[in-house]
Parts: sequence; C-alpha cells; structure tokens
Amino acid sequence: MIDWIKLEAQHPDPKLLLNSFDFTREVNIYTAEIKTKFDKATIGRDGYSNAAMTVKLYPSGKLWLTGSLHKLWHGNNYSNFTYPELTDCIEYLQSQFSIIPKNWNILKMEYGVNITTSFEPDSFLNRLIGIKYHPFNRMKPTQVVSGRDCYFTDWAAKIYNKGKQYNLSYPLLRIEKKVIKSRHLQKININTLADLNQSNLAELSNDLLKMLSLVLVNDKSVNLSQLTSRQRNAVANYRNPDYWQELSRYAAPKARQRFEQIISKNGCENYYTEVLELINSKLFELNGSNHKSKEVNDNKLQNIDFIKTVNCNMQATTFAKQF
Repeated sequence: MIDWIKLEAQHPDPKLLLNSFDFTREVNIYTAEIKTKFDKATIGRDGYSNAAMTVKLYPSGKLWLTGSLHKLWHGNNYSNFTYPELTDCIEYLQSQFSIIPKNWNILKMEYGVNITTSFEPDSFLNRLIGIKYHPFNRMKPTQVVSGRDCYFTDWAAKIYNKGKQYNLSYPLLRIEKKVIKSRHLQKININTLADLNQSNLAELSNDLLKMLSLVLVNDKSVNLSQLTSRQRNAVANYRNPDYWQELSRYAAPKARQRFEQIISKNGCENYYTEVLELINSKLFELNGSNHKSKEVNDNKLQNIDFIKTVNCNMQATTFAKQF
C-alpha cells in the first residue's frame, strides 16, 4: 500500500554513515568546484536495483531519504506490498542507518493499490470527469504512463495504467493518493515511520476510499434518446469537466446527485463499481482484518450492482423487442 516516501532524520554520527554508503557530490568538471552542500547515495536490497531510494546527508547530520519502499523491498512497485512486508522493510532501514522508526519524520508519502481489472484500464481513465468538482489532468507526457491526476494544496489524486507503464501482460490499474503536505498525514496521527502500524494503515485505507468517493465517473452507455430534452442538456453539461468549476459549492452537490440518478436509471456500465469492489478486496488483503470499511462498502456495492443488473436487463429486453 505504501509506495514513494520522503523521510527526514538526524543522524548522531554522520562520519560513520559516510563509511557505510558510496556517497558522492556533484562537481563542476571545469572548475572542480563542489556544487552541492550534501553527500548523495542510492540504496537497494541485494538482488534488486540499487537505485530504489536516494540518500542525502548534510554535514550537520541531517538526513533525507526519498524513494519507493515498495521497490526497495520487491524491486518493483506493481506487485503486492503487504503490512508484514512493510514492517520488515522498516526494520531493514533501521539496520542500515541505525535510526529507530520513531526518529524518521514523514514529510511526504504516496499510498494506494494496484488492482487487476476485467477491463482495459484506459477505458476507465477515459471516463473520469473530475474529483471534488475539479477536472483531471493528463499525466505529463514525460512520464511513461497513461493516467490522470489532480493536484490540491495538501494532496493529489493519481489514477493510471500500471500495466502499460511496465508492459505487463495483464490489465493493472493504480489508484493512488500523493500527500504533498505532512499536515494531511498528521490529521490521522501519522508523523513518523513508527506510526505506520496496522491501525493507521486502516485509516489510510479509509482515506483512499474517501478520495475515490469524490471522483466523478461518466457512463457512456446512457441512451440519450430515452431522456427528455432537459435531461439531455443536463447530461451534456455534467460530462464536461469544466462545467463543474462554474457551479457554486451549494449547486455542485445537487448537480452530482442528479447526474448519478440519471446514470443509475439509464446507464449500464460497471467500471466504477468494479474498481470500488476490487479496491476494497485489495485493501483487506494487504492490511488484514483491520480494514474496517470493507463490510460497509460491500453492502453499498451490492446495492449498486443490483440497480445496474436490473437496468441492464431492462435495456437488453427493450433492445430485443426492437428486432
């Protein structure tokens, strides 16, 4: 669940640490002038890439560690990364740096899940309208990935095609929350590596699901000919990502409710439903029995599935009668 992270600590003996890693400094090749005030190294476990995480060490002993805990432990970040593996990874960092978990402050962090879908992930990405009434952006073309993101002050939502990123033979969708400001984590009592316990991972799971509940997803199966002219005009607006930014904070929730009602009555696609269900199952698998929201969300999903099934059957019957 936990992937990229930025940590800060104070090492009691920086000279000792210098002897433990292959540190370098950037140097101007023409003047021999040292360009940085810190020493830099990369770390990785035996058998995996040695560039999973980057270490920056200042003469004062201030230490920054950035990179993927998932890649550090598995050599990739498209596999599963369970809670027991996370604790083993944290113990590994303690052994490498001689710094206990509670002395590693978390500055930034990304957490999410990889889910294997029954559909091509790009189909879901192409139906994303926005989140919190803000439109999604296409991920930067410099990134070898097909996806959408949306940045806010303290955090960002990232949804992308993990299978395409790594040329996997199966469809893999990544749902991720990127915390930019540590105060967002502090609201759920996460300050240091020691706080990444099973109980707090359950809170992160719920936070991820809460983020996903803010996502607005289009349903392209809605038959516009069966709608009134007023409904057709409304759906045209609702499908426009920029439309939502024009609404007031009072009008937007009502518009979303109307859009979801139209989709539930006239739509037949289950992309969003499947994503919710798979995320719930994956969070339960990764974090164990402390994933509190699974039962509640499973009940919601059953209701959604029932509505969609009835509606799809009705559409199929209507279609059959026409021929």
